[in-house]
Amino acid sequence: MRSFLLITLCVLFFASPIFSQQEEKSIPDISAWIEYMTPGEMHKLMQKDVGEWKTTIKFWTDPTSEPTVSHGHAKMEMVLGGRYLKSTHTGSNQDMPMEGISYQAYDNSTKEFVSTWIDNMGTGIMVTRGKYDPDTKACILFGTTVDPMLKKEVPVREISKYINDDKMVMEMFVTYDGVEEKNMEIVFERIK
Repeated sequence: MRSFLLITLCVLFFASPIFSQQEEKSIPDISAWIEYMTPGEMHKLMQKDVGEWKTTIKFWTDPTSEPTVSHGHAKMEMVLGGRYLKSTHTGSNQDMPMEGISYQAYDNSTKEFVSTWIDNMGTGIMVTRGKYDPDTKACILFGTTVDPMLKKEVPVREISKYINDDKMVMEMFVTYDGVEEKNMEIVFERIK
């Protein structure tokens, strides 16, 4: 009986590191998820956009013509615990009422901004991705949008530049047959 007890204690003593290693392995390492879900410096940059803005919108249907100019309003707010910037836009486009919604994210894993845009001028979703350049204080995003007249996606490039805390300029360029054309510019001026 004594030898059985001694053997049992020896087995437990020598096997305990094996069991503890197995227990440690069974607990998943969620540090990557915690890093992924925690807002950081780029989310603080998006936070600066929170507020209400008056907008002046220039829209070119042809790069050789004068743009149409309209005015609107944008309300920006951080949602889901400061992880995303939601922008709600109202205005007009060629004398037609326009409503649009954008969500912007900074993906901690891919280290890039991701933006979506929907509006009542279409039925699709435009998605763009890109980086922030601290030297020029500009966020440069690339993606595609559908041209309903061509019935296909065309490349787009957006440049959002911070002039100061109360003024931003967003320019959008579209590429047709390998030639990039500026087709929109929005000047944002903070109301509050």
